[in-house]
Amino acid sequence: MRHLLARAALVGATAGAFACTTTSHEVDIKVVRTGKAKSGAFAVIDAGKNRGLKMGDRVCFKDKSGAEVACGKVATLRESAAGVSLDDADAKKVRVGALAEALALAPTAPGEPIEVETESEKAPAPPPAAAAAPESEEEEGEPIEPADPKPEATTALATRLRAHFVYGLANPVAYEAVGFNQKARTDAKAAPWSSTATVETPAYGVKVSFHKPLSAKLELAPALFYSTNNDFAAEARFDPLQPKSLVRSMTTGTEKGVALDVGYLLASGGSYRVVGLGGLSILNSKLVMDATLDDPTSQKTFTVAKYESYLYALGLDLGVTAEYHFGSFLVALDFGALVPLSVLKAGNSGFVDFTDADFGAADFHLEAVEKAVDHRKTSAGYGLGFGVGYQF
Repeated sequence: MRHLLARAALVGATAGAFACTTTSHEVDIKVVRTGKAKSGAFAVIDAGKNRGLKMGDRVCFKDKSGAEVACGKVATLRESAAGVSLDDADAKKVRVGALAEALALAPTAPGEPIEVETESEKAPAPPPAAAAAPESEEEEGEPIEPADPKPEATTALATRLRAHFVYGLANPVAYEAVGFNQKARTDAKAAPWSSTATVETPAYGVKVSFHKPLSAKLELAPALFYSTNNDFAAEARFDPLQPKSLVRSMTTGTEKGVALDVGYLLASGGSYRVVGLGGLSILNSKLVMDATLDDPTSQKTFTVAKYESYLYALGLDLGVTAEYHFGSFLVALDFGALVPLSVLKAGNSGFVDFTDADFGAADFHLEAVEKAVDHRKTSAGYGLGFGVGYQF
């Protein structure tokens, strides 16, 4: 960066009593902070009383090319720092680290020689940290209040609680929606219950996760999730001679589970953060099939079948999430995948009860339902999520 030398020329005049003496100081003056107070915008420079500055002195600021971009007056003065008041428009042009030139006016005694410091006599400029350090002496002028601190850049992981809405694109488990097969009434070889649709896609779900940093880039992220599938309804005629004798079935399914993930910070800056996640999940999938029979003779509806199937699976949890922060609050967009590794446990229960004794035993019907359901794991499930959260 091109360094511009700032000269402070001290010129004083008092009518009939004093002559003018000009003192030229070759020093570097830099901006160490900018902000806005109730009285207006300001910039703090690393030069004060120790450089001969006075209240009301004019200070001009320059850009990288050396062009003058803004000027203001000293409104607050310390030993080694000064606050320069600026117009709001000019304040936007001044950057921390920019160089400044100060022109100060001060009276001197008549006949006092003009002092010009040589290169070897120049006092070294104090580091910016010294200018910004608090000092014990009283300040001159009305104090300039610092602007509200800007939120810290999201450069490291932090403790967060998040809630997500999940839209499923594929399901880690699958099953068949089951309905009564009316062909079984006339064909002894036909199964009384059969598949009406294959269920592989969850409709929607929710996920709640807690993120605890282990280091600046590593975190532990346990989570709970729940999703539900579309309901599948089917109906078929039970008695071929009775049009209103209908078997109505409904198959519903849900998935829930727990995940223990480890997150790694992939990218961050400003107010955003991108984290990769990986870990293990335990998934519980459950489906329920209910069937009723409309009896036109008694004009009543009877429950003729109820079947439940469950499946526990161990899976590999993978994902990536992008967060954008608004202070302590955040919004997040996720992509996640669950790869079932093995089925830990599976089972079923239920009954089938038809009043028609000639239409097979209850066990025969239950076996047909179980075979038709075909509750199983798939190769992988994945989906998109949108969430909100709070950063502690």
